[in-house]
Amino acid sequence: MTHPLSPSPWRASFLLALAACTEELSSRPESFSVTMSGAAELHLDAEGAAATTDNGSVFRVTIDALGRDGLGAPALPASPRVESVNQAGEATRFTADRGQGATEWWIPLHRGFEQGFDLATPPEGDGPVRLELSTPDAYATATGDKLRIDTDDGAVWSVSAVVAHDAVNTTLPAWFETTPHGFDIVVDDNDAVYPVAIDPVYTTGFTSLTATYASTTYPAGMASGDVNNDGYADVAVGEPTYSTRTGRVRVYYGSASGLDTTTYTTVTAGSTSSLMGYSVAFGDVNGDGYDDLIAGAPMDDAISVFHGAAAGLSATAASYITGAASSTSYGFTVTSGEDTNGDGYDDVAVGAPGAASYAGEVSVYRGSSSGLSSAVTRTYTGTAGYALGYHLAMGNVNNDAYGDRFDASPVIPAMVRSGRLGRKSGAGFYEYSDSGGQR
Repeated sequence: MTHPLSPSPWRASFLLALAACTEELSSRPESFSVTMSGAAELHLDAEGAAATTDNGSVFRVTIDALGRDGLGAPALPASPRVESVNQAGEATRFTADRGQGATEWWIPLHRGFEQGFDLATPPEGDGPVRLELSTPDAYATATGDKLRIDTDDGAVWSVSAVVAHDAVNTTLPAWFETTPHGFDIVVDDNDAVYPVAIDPVYTTGFTSLTATYASTTYPAGMASGDVNNDGYADVAVGEPTYSTRTGRVRVYYGSASGLDTTTYTTVTAGSTSSLMGYSVAFGDVNGDGYDDLIAGAPMDDAISVFHGAAAGLSATAASYITGAASSTSYGFTVTSGEDTNGDGYDDVAVGAPGAASYAGEVSVYRGSSSGLSSAVTRTYTGTAGYALGYHLAMGNVNNDAYGDRFDASPVIPAMVRSGRLGRKSGAGFYEYSDSGGQR
């Protein structure tokens, strides 16, 4: 379907959405630059469009040729020009002539831009229409009308569909084909009434995060929560091998324009070789409305709790809790985000799969108004050699007032049979729900 911002319903177009907010425009006679969030920039020139994200990732897409199978003619380089502006004087549409009656155009959007091609007449020859596009320093993978593009520097772009219509709104078959240089958009225009509109939608739901420390295991533990209660999810990423395996966790903050990769809080705790950040979880353990970070350090047999606040995550640990015994990999897994006894505070479960001759243990701690209690409410022990607590999760499987916890062993597959209280479902798997006390 033709994009509603297109000036004509009959335009060969495709939508390229780049993850950033585009508001401020600056121009030169032969190119235009769009300042996006942080240090990100979108650049439009005679060859096409390129975006540089705030972490330096670059994605460029260029139309190389258009026509039919075996008869594609090179697209002409042409400097973009401003075609329309809004009442505030901001450019809202750019165009460039590409030859053969084709016009490339771009429309700045809130989180990127729309890129399209207007084909005024059918290309000469037989066979389907083919638009040949190149993506330097990127690799495309196509499955029918879906496309994934991986850049060499780690960014991922996806295309959910490509739809084509002719002048009388007849849907035309359209699909992607990958090439050594990028990809082609192919449309079967047999019996079509020209002009024809081609409309793939490019999106990226991915923000690329790159470790800043050499030889780090990045990431290990990952979790999301809202530590500053602004309505946007924040992301915690563990780097357990940072600084001689001392480890650390970075929390990146969400916003209306997506994850902000330039603003973060870094926390660390424990000793050298503690592997802090091997596991992470979020939960509001003190009930103040701000999610708190729980980070495991299995080589120290410890966990650390950092409280959230309106200003963001505190960099100072509010709690540092160690396991009952050493060398048990206590903190190998952590989970939270559920109130298992209905008192209004999220509780925390910690896995120690190396405990009790690798039978494994899971320890449960209560949240409270002052934070996470250091006293173990209850410890669950598995069967020798099953490493209970290797995997942990929480969720309310029976939709009552109490959160449920799930423990899995890597030796025997976990099976969920029901969410009933205290039910044991298969070797190495336990689930429970509190109703006034542990089960």
